[in-house]
Amino acid sequence: MIRQMRREGLSISEIARKTGRDRKTVRKVVAGDSRPEYGPRPGKVSKLDPHKPYLDERMKLGVYNAVKLLRELKGRGYDGGITILKDFIKPYRDKEKAVIRYETPPGQQAQVDWGVCGRQVLEGETKTVYCFLMTLGYSRYGYTEFTTRCDTRAFIRAHINAFSYFGGIPKSCLYDNLKSVRLATDENGVVFNPTFLDFADTFAFAPRLCRPYRPQTKGKVESGIKYIKNNFILGETFASLEELNKQGRDWLEMVANIRIHGTTGEVPKERLKEENLNPLRPHLVFDTALYAPRKITRDCLVSYKGSRYSVPHRFAGAHCLVRDLENGYFDVLVDNEVIIHHRLSDKKGRTIISRRDYAGIKTSAKKPQPKLPLIVPSPSVDVEKRSLDVYSSLVGELS
Repeated sequence: MIRQMRREGLSISEIARKTGRDRKTVRKVVAGDSRPEYGPRPGKVSKLDPHKPYLDERMKLGVYNAVKLLRELKGRGYDGGITILKDFIKPYRDKEKAVIRYETPPGQQAQVDWGVCGRQVLEGETKTVYCFLMTLGYSRYGYTEFTTRCDTRAFIRAHINAFSYFGGIPKSCLYDNLKSVRLATDENGVVFNPTFLDFADTFAFAPRLCRPYRPQTKGKVESGIKYIKNNFILGETFASLEELNKQGRDWLEMVANIRIHGTTGEVPKERLKEENLNPLRPHLVFDTALYAPRKITRDCLVSYKGSRYSVPHRFAGAHCLVRDLENGYFDVLVDNEVIIHHRLSDKKGRTIISRRDYAGIKTSAKKPQPKLPLIVPSPSVDVEKRSLDVYSSLVGELS
């Protein structure tokens, strides 16, 4: 084509412009007798190339966050930017978006998680409110509970309340990597929280962990947390934690568990009948008391929930634990021994004192004050001089 255009009288520049070729290329074609041969271009070396095996391993674990991976690569000597990293990750991330929905048979699994519901003014104090949610995998029947703490004891207590609400126990519960369940991972595998593992053994269910950075593995409870925040919590205020939990229970029974579920197309409360959960064993108990560290004051008082309570005087100044029994009473423990049992005050700001806690305290007697002599000046003696003499003599005696 180029030679034909040249034979028609077009200049090298015109041919280059019409064909989009370089003028040097056009000259070679015109001067030559055959098609020009081009060798393969040398591949461009990327700064990411030495780190691609590491990225492959991380993405197998579900890590697709470019910011997180960039931080890890910087520690491995990578000095490139985030753009080529994102370009490398994108095809893998797009594949990951397509997942297979996993449905569990009746009674097999529940999914459990915490959610943070923001700050609420409860009884005049602004506190962070946490939402516990357990959702049965087959029926989507759920239980929720609101607390101002999310430690292991509160987590276990919420489990027991959920099992009681369901009327039974699933064979397994699926969790994210919560510290209440999983402490660490070592060469032998997952290190479970021993207190929680003891609880799971007592109630005969198996704790399972979903893969790291794979929240869709427990998508039933993840979507449930969003549903609670948007359908129940959003725009509402509550006077106390007790009122919040009462309204939350009403919302479960009148809205969440009787609606037609978007995935199953059925009512969770009706599907609950098919769950066939393991029955709760009678008289099954586990210590779920909430503990709070405190220090006993020198005047033998311990502060808890806005009021002060007396303890036996021999423990003044000691460190102690308050064990809230959640039945209106609490214990005070020193060295794992209960030293007193109190009923919680129904109002804040009170000081509850038992006189027997102070019995036996030795009080120091007051030192008698020296009696000064009554000075009656004689009319024949100068008053100022007499007062000065008496003052001088008293100073001498005291010294």
